Amino acid sequence: MKKIIFTLLSLIFSTFLYAETLPFSVSASLSKVSENKILLTVDYLIAKKHHLYSDMMSIDVPKGVKLIPQNVPSAVNVFDPIGKENREMYTNDFTAKYFLENITKFPVQIAINFQGCSENMCFMPESKKFNLSLAQFTKSGTAISEKQILQAENENDWLKLGSKFKVVGKKSGYLSSKEFIKFINDTESGKNLHSENIIEKFMNRGIFFSLILIIIGGFLLNLTPCVLPMIPINIAIIGAGAQSGSKLKGFLLGSIYGLGIALTYGILGLVVVLTGSQFGTLNSSPWFNFSIAIIFVILSLAMFDIIMIDFTKYQHSAVDGRVKKGTFFTAFFMGCIAALLAGACVAPVVIYVLLLSTTMYSNGTFIALFLPFLLGLGMGFPWAFAGAGMSFLPKPGVWMTRVKYIFGIFIILFAFYYGYLGYTLLFPPSHSNFSESNPKTLFISALKKAQREKKPIFVDFWASWCKNCTTMDKTTFKNKDVIKKLDHYIIVKFQAEHPDTEPVKSILKHYNILGLPTYIILQPSQK
Repeated sequence: MKKIIFTLLSLIFSTFLYAETLPFSVSASLSKVSENKILLTVDYLIAKKHHLYSDMMSIDVPKGVKLIPQNVPSAVNVFDPIGKENREMYTNDFTAKYFLENITKFPVQIAINFQGCSENMCFMPESKKFNLSLAQFTKSGTAISEKQILQAENENDWLKLGSKFKVVGKKSGYLSSKEFIKFINDTESGKNLHSENIIEKFMNRGIFFSLILIIIGGFLLNLTPCVLPMIPINIAIIGAGAQSGSKLKGFLLGSIYGLGIALTYGILGLVVVLTGSQFGTLNSSPWFNFSIAIIFVILSLAMFDIIMIDFTKYQHSAVDGRVKKGTFFTAFFMGCIAALLAGACVAPVVIYVLLLSTTMYSNGTFIALFLPFLLGLGMGFPWAFAGAGMSFLPKPGVWMTRVKYIFGIFIILFAFYYGYLGYTLLFPPSHSNFSESNPKTLFISALKKAQREKKPIFVDFWASWCKNCTTMDKTTFKNKDVIKKLDHYIIVKFQAEHPDTEPVKSILKHYNILGLPTYIILQPSQK
């Protein structure tokens, strides 16, 4: 038993430690200089104690397009400890600018090739591909003109400009008018960014109510038609109840069985949430939403007995002849199997909690990592008492059929929701033209203006597929008091429509934007 617990704990901690940050990042954008001349701006981000080799850098453009260097910083000649010779290399972040001529259509497909090393290890050569469109600029706030945007392209890149500002306020998720004004007031008084501790943050979001609700929901899963009839059978399989010999042993066997359920859901939640922490990337895919909708449709059909889904029959065969009845290992193993094969009644709830925890975690709520574990904890709670022979759960009956049908109605409603979301992403409104927006260029312009006028910047990171973002636009941002409060700010609506593409990805990473909507306030440094 100790070995099992040690293995599970090792798996959990290794999941946290695995994440590794790549040392190099590249972003690219286009802007129009004249009728026949397009400017390509390439930003290279290099981690400390790393370098890029000049002779390993190149840019591939479509056939017939001319690439003319306009402003490319010179590499430095440095002794390379790996090659034992002097080589031209870049050791710090830099921006390179090129003119593109003879472009006949957009988007323009380019590939940026590079290869670099650290002090003692070389990385594999990389090739980053981009489909770039010419920017159509949108004014944000009252202060940024197209002329300023074009000027910004010929100035320093966003990272160098951004280093002259500090983040003094940050908030995520939907905010009412009162909550938003409080966020601005707290930021201006200097107590917003770091003074709000984790407990207060969760209390403000009603997270504890959600935690209790999920535990109760896990407990109620035992009343579903897929689980309740199986309780006496599984109790007999693990050797608890009357077969255990004592109530204490039965209680312990039932507790270990419940622990297996909780840890299985907990580990599953950690894997799903941590591998998809930037949930916007996944949630912005229409095919992901269609997949969830199809799964929910299938599960709802099972609730109405139109199709049969019964994984519980595999629980018994999974342990027959392999484990000994009445041991803690049997109880724990059966708990894990039961969690994975709980049936069509439990699956939609587990899927929804995984989606919920991933969304909440991406919005900065760390405790959301434990929502699947708490669901399993609630589901496993009554098994300890069932193992001791104490029965306080209702007996199966006709009422279970009604519960199953109610489940089916809720599941089909969720299926319609995800299906509609997928449709709106696949066929966006005709006025949307996200491929031609250039949020980086707009951001640079805002930084330049704020630096010149000594004004703070309010940045709203949003996307059309983010329901809370569009709700903010329709409600909070139309409030007269909110508009007045933001009157002395330079406002930037940063559209992160495709968060996994450059240059949006680099900017989101730089400001640690995990989910949408997120609002940050930048203040020019006093240096």
